[in-house]
Order: sequence, then C-alpha cells, then structure tokens
Amino acid sequence: MVKKLAPTIAAVMQTQTANTAQWATVLPIKTERADMRLQWIARLLANPLLDSRMILEPLARHPLSEAARHGQVVVLSMDQTDLGDRFAILMVSVGYDNDSFIFGPQGCHSQIGAA
Repeated sequence: MVKKLAPTIAAVMQTQTANTAQWATVLPIKTERADMRLQWIARLLANPLLDSRMILEPLARHPLSEAARHGQVVVLSMDQTDLGDRFAILMVSVGYDNDSFIFGPQGCHSQIGAA
C-alpha cells in the first residue's frame, strides 16, 4: 500500500481535484489501458489499512499552522466529493496574506460508515 500511496498523493497534488478520473490521467504508473488506472486507484481506496487521518494530517498541519502563526485572517475554501461508500474527500485551499496553499484530500477526521 505504501508504494501506491506516494504516486496517488502526487497525482492528487498535481491535479488539485478530488476527481479520480483526473488523477488517473497523471498517475505515473504503466498500464495497458487507461481504465486500469481507475481500477488501481479504486483498489487503493478500498484497502482497509488506509487510515486517512494518519496519512493526511501532516499535510494539513503545516499550511494551517503557518497561516495561524501570522495572526492574520485565514480564508478556507472547501469542496467535497464522495468516493464510493468509504471516503468523502475534502479539498481545502487556505488563503492568507495574499498567498494560498491548496491541499487535499483531507482526512483529518475518519469515520467508519457511509461517506
């Protein structure tokens, strides 16, 4: 799972979307057909060992702490997409001091059950 996680996160960061079809277009893996990349992503997301809180919280912590440290107004822009029954992906953009950081998907809170 760890070997699959890094290229998937890279694809998410590159596309800056929660749309798995767009992730598949930039996913750096070799497949015979394009639809096999979507299956690859679906298998990763279905893995019960995938703990979004443990994996993604560090990605959110830095930009949020930087924004808060300066004591300025922080603007959050959020967009949610459901991925099947298991995940709801939240894309967040943090803006402050004429700068912004886009990060996601965020899984700082995990729950078992329907997305």
